[in-house]
Amino acid sequence: KRTRPQVPDDQRKRARQACESCRQKKDKCEGGIPCHRCARESVACRLEPSPRMAKSERTERLEKVLKHVLGLPSLDDEELRALSDSIGAPDGSQGDEKELGTENSLLTFSRELEQKLGDARKGDHEDEDEGKKDEEGDAIATFCRSPSPVAAIGNAMLDSALAALPGRDVAEHLVHVCFKYVQCNSFYAHENWVLEQLQRCYANASTLSERDIPTIVTLMMMMALGSQFTSDLSLETLGADFYERTKSILPELVSRSDFESVRACLLLATYLFPVNLPGLAYTYLGLALHMAMRNNMHKTLQDEIEIRVWWTLYTFYQRARIFHGRPKALTHMDVEVRRPRPVPELEPADGVSNFRNQVALIEITITLESVADEIASLRKHWKAVHVANLLTLRRKLIDFMDEMPNLAHQDQGAANIARLRLDIHVYLHYWHTRLFLGRPFLLKHSTSIPTVHGMASSPSAKNLSAGDLLARDSVDAAVNIIQLCQMIHDKIGLAIASYATEFTSCRAAMLVLVAKGITDKSTALSDLLAQGLAIIQQMSTGQGQASAEARVIEALQRAIMGLHRRKACRPAGSTAHSSDDPPSYDKFREWEELWQ
Repeated sequence: KRTRPQVPDDQRKRARQACESCRQKKDKCEGGIPCHRCARESVACRLEPSPRMAKSERTERLEKVLKHVLGLPSLDDEELRALSDSIGAPDGSQGDEKELGTENSLLTFSRELEQKLGDARKGDHEDEDEGKKDEEGDAIATFCRSPSPVAAIGNAMLDSALAALPGRDVAEHLVHVCFKYVQCNSFYAHENWVLEQLQRCYANASTLSERDIPTIVTLMMMMALGSQFTSDLSLETLGADFYERTKSILPELVSRSDFESVRACLLLATYLFPVNLPGLAYTYLGLALHMAMRNNMHKTLQDEIEIRVWWTLYTFYQRARIFHGRPKALTHMDVEVRRPRPVPELEPADGVSNFRNQVALIEITITLESVADEIASLRKHWKAVHVANLLTLRRKLIDFMDEMPNLAHQDQGAANIARLRLDIHVYLHYWHTRLFLGRPFLLKHSTSIPTVHGMASSPSAKNLSAGDLLARDSVDAAVNIIQLCQMIHDKIGLAIASYATEFTSCRAAMLVLVAKGITDKSTALSDLLAQGLAIIQQMSTGQGQASAEARVIEALQRAIMGLHRRKACRPAGSTAHSSDDPPSYDKFREWEELWQ
């Protein structure tokens, strides 16, 4: 039997692509031009290039990949041009750094240590007395978990809280006002549950114990919130009394840190929104959030009421944090709680459901959080990838408009008026997010944005850069906010206590329009500023925080008007700087005149 000779490994290598002569003779090609066989036989060695895609096919495939990477269902010419213009020099290597796990806590380590000690003790002492091992294990667990030493306050605090409640008819009236005006696109409690708890307080107070203190605080703060919206002036002072009483019970809420304590702190923060949102209200929101995280409410929740209360707390906290420049303590990536689901038993008695708006507000807030992260990254390092991400988020918000409610309410019935207020509020949150997205680019790109009157007639922004496009979006969002606030004023009535939604959105819009007014002297913008200022002044009446912020806007608007008057009074030849003056000197003069 013949055997094939052994072939050395270096001769076993085959070329990646055989030449034409070797392919025709079905011989092994060793690569190179000419290859070894073609050189030996003195024949022409030709290597045909691999077939390439046509340019149109390659462009189509690249566009498909780009849509997939950016997560966009479509990519129009305007966005493609802005995205390509925002790409500068290639960024450096980012490395392969990865974050550690998020569960590196003392509690997790103590549980792992407890389990490790238990396994070691079980392997070394199989014949020990089981009762003794259980006793030692309980002692270790008790030491590792370190329970809080805070003691319960007792029945004295319960009696004090019950004594602060008003008459039953007043309590039920304030609760109804709270559900009608305060629980707007949010969720605190179901109305039937609140009425049942009021029944216990007034008819069966003997069945209450110190464990019911957080529930009573919840009832008191709902009545306090109702007093902010009631038309009965004699009931307005009840809110301050409830708040003072609740402050003395706050240590008991912190020591318990259960779900009812979290809800009570959330209501306490909501009451302080028109009083001091960036200060006390934000502090109470943070306290409620940390108590909720202590109970793992951001990870494991099954009850629908608790899920809705959690998302209300989360959206309030994130908006207050972002709009007032606070650092983040929790991101949506850390939250494992599912979105709320429709439950017929939780629908309001008046038939005006805000469930869809609740879900929409959650998605808007999460997008706002992503926008804030990209802007923060862009402030530290100007990279094209962050601008591209902002354009992607802009497209996401534009596409989300299809899921927003319809504001075309023709009937002026009570049900439709209530629905209109809910829908306008969710639109205010939406346009505030669009405004926040483009505001950082406004001062730098304000001169390239058309006037407010010209923006309506400008169909597209084909020649705008990414910064110009986002800045124009910010001005457009500000115009929409002023129009929505005017709609509330005309059809429903503005609420002084609705600081976190109506006043905050209108204030943000006014500041953007004032900034636009530096370069825009059109009549349309002046009319919008006057309209917005009238709304701001109406909502700030009697509110210390809102009044101070309204005065700042008035001062800025007067400064803009004075700047325009000085420019109009200058001689024609003095508007342009001479060739010897630096171009930035005129900007300095404008800034100086702005603050005179």
